[in-house]
Amino acid sequence: MFNQVRRFGLLAALLTLLLTALAACGGTAGASPEARVQGYITDMNSAFADKDLANAAKQEEWADKLSKYFLPAEQAAQKTEIKDGLAQFSSMPGMSVKIENVKLEKVSESGDNAEVKFVDGTMIMDIAGQKTEQKLSETGLVSEGGGPTDQVKLKKVDGVWYMVSGTP
Repeated sequence: MFNQVRRFGLLAALLTLLLTALAACGGTAGASPEARVQGYITDMNSAFADKDLANAAKQEEWADKLSKYFLPAEQAAQKTEIKDGLAQFSSMPGMSVKIENVKLEKVSESGDNAEVKFVDGTMIMDIAGQKTEQKLSETGLVSEGGGPTDQVKLKKVDGVWYMVSGTP
């Protein structure tokens, strides 16, 4: 039982690390900052649910896709970090994660910078039947600096919004 609790704590930290990378998917010009963050969450849910995630090639594929939510200059470093996190997640038997009912609100937009806030949403983690829920609007996520934050910073490059590393 202690090992399960310990693994759960480790996984919660891992998920927080993965979510600190919320960014806008590199591709579609014109999408709003909120739509880009929502796209990241959708792709993250798909990665967590992928039955082949234990396969190194599948981890590489998801890490590549998810890293494109970051600023282009940050993508290589984020890809490595995400791949390591997915490998650790997939090594936990009986573990599932889902982020649902996310509602986002644009707090500010000025030129090529924007901030988006979690207004609602839940991250549900299940380890061998033990569920834990985290309300994103109450606890936010953990930023690179370690403090809680419910804000996501984005920067527009060539008409596409990207998440800025160091924010959730």
